[in-house]
Amino acid sequence: MPSRLPATQQTFTSPEKYPYLEVRTTLQSTLPYAEHFHAAFSFGLILEGGTCFSLVGQPHKALKGDIALIGPGLAHSCNPLDGKARSYHMAYFDAAWFAQHICRPLGITPVYTVVKPVISDPALFAQALAGLEAYCKGEDRAESLFVDMFARLQVT
Repeated sequence: MPSRLPATQQTFTSPEKYPYLEVRTTLQSTLPYAEHFHAAFSFGLILEGGTCFSLVGQPHKALKGDIALIGPGLAHSCNPLDGKARSYHMAYFDAAWFAQHICRPLGITPVYTVVKPVISDPALFAQALAGLEAYCKGEDRAESLFVDMFARLQVT
């Protein structure tokens, strides 16, 4: 019998102009992700629904309009909130590039320490979404949008 549930849609974008970045867009997903880690700095934007994730054993919840931050090499798992579908972008920034182009200009440690894994700030979310879209389109302003956004994150 065919399933009547909406199929998960997933795309990967690796902008040629920005080889240090890969963006995964996932729509209508109820797929769980067991504990794993990435060598990259992971940056998530929750577009719809919500997700519960464990980061180094600590539980967190991110809802529509939230930003999720996961540092390189940190064990985490991600699951749909209450088993309901969620849609999101996950951006994976090469850790060495991130340290040199985000951390260094901001005067912060090269190993970006995520103090607050979930950010609920509509203005920052809008800026992050605009920055991610600019990256995927290969626009020149993409890097400056992200550097500015991370500078603003330092004071939230």
